[in-house]
Amino acid sequence: MYQRMMEAVSLTDKLNSVIYYDWFVPEEERHDSAVGRNRENLSAELKLWESYLENVAAGSYLVGAFSLADVVAFPNVAYAFRFG
Repeated sequence: MYQRMMEAVSLTDKLNSVIYYDWFVPEEERHDSAVGRNRENLSAELKLWESYLENVAAGSYLVGAFSLADVVAFPNVAYAFRFG
């Protein structure tokens, strides 16, 4: 449980790198390579989290029973859906 909880910080970081780059870097200063790299990193991280969910029983949470890991990770998932 604690490992997944701490890994949620990495997910937050990768989400922020995609979303905030778009918000804070002026359009004329953006680099396609940075945008692509950030999106690829986020995509890899989301695939990792998807694999975690594939390894638990249907209807379960991140580590089986509902835990603090789910509480920490859920806002990141909602955040990702909110910003597309």
